[in-house]
Amino acid sequence: MIISCQFAINKLHSLSGYIFGRHADISEYFEKRNYCPLCGSSESHNWITLFSVQQLNWEIRVVECHICGFCFKDWVINKFLMSKIYSNSYGHFTPYSRSAMNIRALESRVQRMGPPRGRHLDYCCGSGGFVKAAVGAGWDAYGADPFLLVDELPEDLRGRLFRADVSVPDQRASLGRYDCISVWAGMEHIANAGEAVRGLLVLLKPGGKIIFNSPNAKSLIAKISGAKWAMAQLLEHVVFWTPKAVRFFSRQEALSVKSVRISGIPFPLGGRPVEMEAQCVGGLLGIVGERGIEAVATSNQSMEIRMRREQRIQQKVQELLSKDGGQNTFASMARRFVNWLRLGDHVEVIMIKK
Repeated sequence: MIISCQFAINKLHSLSGYIFGRHADISEYFEKRNYCPLCGSSESHNWITLFSVQQLNWEIRVVECHICGFCFKDWVINKFLMSKIYSNSYGHFTPYSRSAMNIRALESRVQRMGPPRGRHLDYCCGSGGFVKAAVGAGWDAYGADPFLLVDELPEDLRGRLFRADVSVPDQRASLGRYDCISVWAGMEHIANAGEAVRGLLVLLKPGGKIIFNSPNAKSLIAKISGAKWAMAQLLEHVVFWTPKAVRFFSRQEALSVKSVRISGIPFPLGGRPVEMEAQCVGGLLGIVGERGIEAVATSNQSMEIRMRREQRIQQKVQELLSKDGGQNTFASMARRFVNWLRLGDHVEVIMIKK
């Protein structure tokens, strides 16, 4: 039986009581936070509730740390849920991320890293699409991911992708040193954010840059949407950087902030993208199956078709924006417009290690 991703998600919400049982305990699937993952402050009088989101059977708060400005969920998914979500059906691990179409879509991000100068590491690299794009642009690029599917590495990226968690010293030490480190669509997945980024800084050479993007829980979209903000609805999106948090972290770690730019989907857009639906369903259906529930069926093939259709539309838009000799002038103007009006739901950051 083939049904849409959104219908599957709705079904899963309605069946959550059956999946987990009336008396299921949240601690079976989530872990409680007792401190801010960026500055380490405790909850007492330091956390401000922004809104709450429905996560399976429970309402979970999205809070802001009053001290550093970092935003995060006060309960985060545990290893059991992680193992179900970060599977070969997860959006970032599908072969599509390495397709020629997606590589072209990533070119503007590669350009924002600056001219290729030395070694580059893409952390939370998924199946290596951005690594492939960076290699094509002249970088000596590598990728690392704590959940990398090592049995499914593409032949052309063997020796460039590693399963490693940079917050673990032994795993980090095996990766070497880099002139540039990127984290695209990955920061929001890193529960121990401060520890992990400090681990990345160990790998970064003096004068090197770290560039990343993250959903911004203080954005206009997040403030207006609240519990319906798409970026917070995904189980695996557990932390959200803000401009205030970037400034705090840069002072603590003696980093030079080159830029903090508001980016992402501009208001009033910001609905749930198709690939987010596929990511949600791909992981949660594994839980349903493990519990012996057969009420929900889906097709990974239909998800992939829908994902590719949306990506083709996005690619056409990008081609229209870059018809001025490949200089991406219109796209750059659009990005500046989103930043100037503070309309986007993400923040994009470049910091330099002194």
